[in-house]
Amino acid sequence: MEDNIVNRQVILGQLSRLGIHADVAENGSVAYAMYQDRAHYDIILSDCHMPEMDGFALANLISQQRSNGRPYLIAITADAMSGSAKQCFDAGFDDYLSKPCPIDVLEAKLKEVVQNHLQVIGSHSNSEFLTAFVDQTEKRSKQQETQESPWARKSASNELPIFNGFDQNAIIEMSGGDWSIASDIISTFINGYRKDIEDLERTLLESDIEGMSSIAHRIKGTCLYLGAEGLSHVAKELEDLSKSFTHDERSLRVEFIVSGLSQLASEAEKALKSGLAS
Repeated sequence: MEDNIVNRQVILGQLSRLGIHADVAENGSVAYAMYQDRAHYDIILSDCHMPEMDGFALANLISQQRSNGRPYLIAITADAMSGSAKQCFDAGFDDYLSKPCPIDVLEAKLKEVVQNHLQVIGSHSNSEFLTAFVDQTEKRSKQQETQESPWARKSASNELPIFNGFDQNAIIEMSGGDWSIASDIISTFINGYRKDIEDLERTLLESDIEGMSSIAHRIKGTCLYLGAEGLSHVAKELEDLSKSFTHDERSLRVEFIVSGLSQLASEAEKALKSGLAS
């Protein structure tokens, strides 16, 4: 389950290519109702941040009600670098994937789950395996954070990054080389980006900080899948730091995101019309 329609399209396309049937829910409340009605799911993939009921609350509920570790709960998060691994496990997730998630990474994780017969390895609180796994992921996260320090330096100086536009190779990689999946994802983005812009501008006008953070989270994931890392970084910054920013600092970032989304859509539309998969 995932509240971002582009992200849902990515995951559904990847699962379809892997020959896996999946139901979809737009938030945790809908997903939990589906689980109660049809408690036959083997695996649940869930975003962590969703409206109405987030992924952490959903995992906590299901992990207490399931039997024999079924369904296996996998978080999909764009916040791996902010130390969310432990938070995912504490909430009841069995594992997690970082967004953006290439299809080969998703396939490898699902194969691992099947090979382990959907059994949870140890308890979440006492497992030496999970403790070591968290340590390893946090170490990798810090290394990635260091590699991405140019974005951080620009943020610290209030200098916004140079807009790096649509990356067709990125979306093709996410789609496992399947242009039909990639084109569906691009179309979904093009059809919905104006609403993201309208919602973001509205929250700025109304000084709705919580709403702004939620919309920025939605935009962040979309931009990651389309390869616009700089734009995604500014959206993450707006998501995480809106409360501490002044109005002018928020306005600066909203303007950057609005302009970037429009340019991203223009470039994506050209790629879609060209029909080139490489």
